[in-house]
Amino acid sequence: MAKRLTTLTLIFVFLFSFLTTLQANWNEMQRSAAREGYIQGREVHPLDITFTYSANDEVTGSIIVVNDSVMYTTRNGWVGSFSLMNGKEYWKRRLDSAIYSSATSSDSELYVATKSGKVYSLSQANGAILWKTDVGVPVKAPLMRFFRYLYALGEDGSVYSLNSFDGKTIWKNEVNGTLLTAPCIKSNFIYFVSREGKLFCLDAYNGRFQWEFEMNYTSQSTPIPSTEIIVVGDDNGYVYGVDFIKGTSYFDKPLKGSITTPFSFGYFDRRMMVVGNGNTYAAFGSANGNIMWSQSVDNAIVPPLGTGDKIWFPGKNNKLVMVDSFSGKIGYEVSLSSQPSSAMAISNGRILVGTKGGEIYSLAPKENDFITRMKPEVGIVVPGGTLVYDIEINAKEDFNDIVRLSITGFPCSCHAVRRRIEPAMIEGKGTAQLIIEAPEDTQPEEFRVTIHAISQSGKTRKTSSVLAIQPTKERNQFIFATEDQVEAGKDFEIDVLIHHAVNVRSAQTLIQFCTDTMFFHRADPGDFFGEMEENFFFDHYVDQDKGKLMISMTRNDISSSGEGSIARLYFRARKPGNITLDFIQPSVRDSFLREIGWSADPFEIEIIPGVQKIIKLMIGQPYIHIDSSRYELDAPPVIQQGRTLVPVRRIAEELEATVSWDASEEKVTLERFDKIIELWIGNPICRINGVEQNLPSDVPPVIMKNRTFLPLRFVAESLDSQVEWFSDTQKIRIIYPSYE
Repeated sequence: MAKRLTTLTLIFVFLFSFLTTLQANWNEMQRSAAREGYIQGREVHPLDITFTYSANDEVTGSIIVVNDSVMYTTRNGWVGSFSLMNGKEYWKRRLDSAIYSSATSSDSELYVATKSGKVYSLSQANGAILWKTDVGVPVKAPLMRFFRYLYALGEDGSVYSLNSFDGKTIWKNEVNGTLLTAPCIKSNFIYFVSREGKLFCLDAYNGRFQWEFEMNYTSQSTPIPSTEIIVVGDDNGYVYGVDFIKGTSYFDKPLKGSITTPFSFGYFDRRMMVVGNGNTYAAFGSANGNIMWSQSVDNAIVPPLGTGDKIWFPGKNNKLVMVDSFSGKIGYEVSLSSQPSSAMAISNGRILVGTKGGEIYSLAPKENDFITRMKPEVGIVVPGGTLVYDIEINAKEDFNDIVRLSITGFPCSCHAVRRRIEPAMIEGKGTAQLIIEAPEDTQPEEFRVTIHAISQSGKTRKTSSVLAIQPTKERNQFIFATEDQVEAGKDFEIDVLIHHAVNVRSAQTLIQFCTDTMFFHRADPGDFFGEMEENFFFDHYVDQDKGKLMISMTRNDISSSGEGSIARLYFRARKPGNITLDFIQPSVRDSFLREIGWSADPFEIEIIPGVQKIIKLMIGQPYIHIDSSRYELDAPPVIQQGRTLVPVRRIAEELEATVSWDASEEKVTLERFDKIIELWIGNPICRINGVEQNLPSDVPPVIMKNRTFLPLRFVAESLDSQVEWFSDTQKIRIIYPSYE
């Protein structure tokens, strides 16, 4: 029955019905490939909405939380990250096609698959693509990571095991069926279900077929491992317990309606499970399948989430519901703006859920709640040196609990490294410091340290950071290389270098620039890994509105470190001013894509006034003067309703704008750098970068003598020019670019 199959291992992921996959994934459970759908901690109720983040697109798959970073995917291919503490956006980018699969993560990477069959490894710090591979078929099932294996299930029945370090195929197999739901791992075996209703078992390390179990009906269920069995369901509402070694049946019990979500354990000792089936969520015994309770909802498509002795799932009328595990009685409800559409996540006391409307809600207990984080994300200390981390405790103003801080994560080889937290206790919100002192004989080492914060009311919060002990801080330094002074109106180049590179396979950073004084043209790869482009993967994206540029370069294979430039950036200096270029959230990685130490400094550039272009016009005269030269116009400027209208093309092109005409809409579009201006003949309303506004004095564009005339002052000033009007002579002077 089994054709040849490939396994690809990613972290804990879940899926919902009708081609939509979801993952219940949170900080404590991300490391579990078993997909048990449960955490031990009790959450205190009722909850407050602490903030709402807008993804501007339907949130799909699962929300993933690692430390302070909340990561998400959307239906139309967007991937983003924001702060768990306050909702501040870290980065956002769009991949090649729609995303039906759930993502998964490691400590520092995010793995995402798209409908087109591309699988991506992204840096959690800045969204840079570390590698991508094409499996050639749509991937709608959630990814799963298991040690270095990343498992991707193709819709056509192909199973891939990819190396999470470089995306290369370790093994591939095929089964006879359509694969849409998440796999799970138990005892070195991978289990997954086909849409046709078969449960398959393969060896997770080599992809060899072990057995298959046939259900009575088609299935869209995700398997979940219990102590001795794999639990799975079908579209006819039956729940099956299957021996995880032999593939034989332990039990099959009917529920009401088809199984439409993944399963979740629902109590401390995992004696019960909860699953969505049609328009209800139902609980049953995990050992025997006996029904315990059911709760009616609008549409059971999101995986339930077990926390202590409570279960969370979407209820009726866009509400998130919390019920008692044993009775199913509703204990608490939260109203949302639209229907929940993503699997929930829990981290640091926060529950996060995404909706069809694109909002992601952060919910936290109303009383005695706090959250913590530490900075920097990567700390460097040299032998004989000292490193200080800041540990931030953030809470409401009325939070007065005493919070005790402790640290874990130091390996035995670093027993001589002294560390202390000052103060070790904080009352209410505040900041403490973790102080690291490395003796002179400390050996180089890199590892992740974790801060545990426990309040007097019993809440525990965690945060972590990478600690790099290295011989010198003069290592892996991000540097800007360009002229200190450039002229406004001129193009200029900036090289991004890494000096003193040691064991660097990948380097990425976000760069903040001032959009008022600079415009980004393009980025070209540097020579860090030589001139042969097949040896490396270069990636960049830009948000011109926010002035954020991401650049990344990664060697395709595990080889020696590079040295030199990772990118050459091309900018236009728009107007005079003193500007600062700064590195934001850099990341440097070794041969196995583990984060290592780096340093970075901002760079000052002075933009001085350059040569300005002077354009002169006169009402009724078919001439244009550009600096000292005179040229003919197609038609002279005119005055209508107190506004000067001019033939558009020649003047716009002198202001470095391109002009296009849409005859069907009678629309003129002007494009220059990051600005798009749309105007319609006879319409006093225009659009600038998609935002509507009225034209001055409501004077619209017109067509006269087969020529299109536009309002001069509005167009010129929108294109960064200064316009002067001399009423006694009816002359106009345009100065470009404007420095006022």
